[in-house]
Amino acid sequence: MQQEKNLIWKYLLYIAVLLVLFILETSLPMKLSGFHIDVLPCVALSVALLEGPLEGVVFGLLTGMLYDVGYGGAEGLLPLFYMLCGAAAGVLSQRYLRRILPSLYLLTASVQLLLGFFRYAYSWLEQRPTQLLLFLQQLCGETLVSIVFSTLVYFGVQFISNRYVKQDQ
Repeated sequence: MQQEKNLIWKYLLYIAVLLVLFILETSLPMKLSGFHIDVLPCVALSVALLEGPLEGVVFGLLTGMLYDVGYGGAEGLLPLFYMLCGAAAGVLSQRYLRRILPSLYLLTASVQLLLGFFRYAYSWLEQRPTQLLLFLQQLCGETLVSIVFSTLVYFGVQFISNRYVKQDQ
């Protein structure tokens, strides 16, 4: 019974971290040198890295839903995208990646770049393309800034994960 309670508290704290970062991102202009700081996906990726693919799917879905609520866009595509990214991050963390900070850097960069290229392709579909070099400069800058700030998110999620460790029966 105590183990189930700890699990519930752990997931509630993960959700609290996700909501606090969402409120910060949507209410404050979080920019560094003109690059948008995007740390919301880092929560889902950190949870997937530390907990596994199922938790990655759930928190990826929550992240995508928060993006749809806060920023708009093509309805339902961001929850699907972040859900698949959370699942992939969880599977990769179980099979190929160690559960350490550089693995999160790799996952964050991959997700940011993949989403950026999807957005670029979408801008071409809407017939309002941007210049490729300017787009790449902005994308790389935002990716690097997000990687730097993902460290804080990782240590917060890791602290929660270590605080409520699953105890073997």
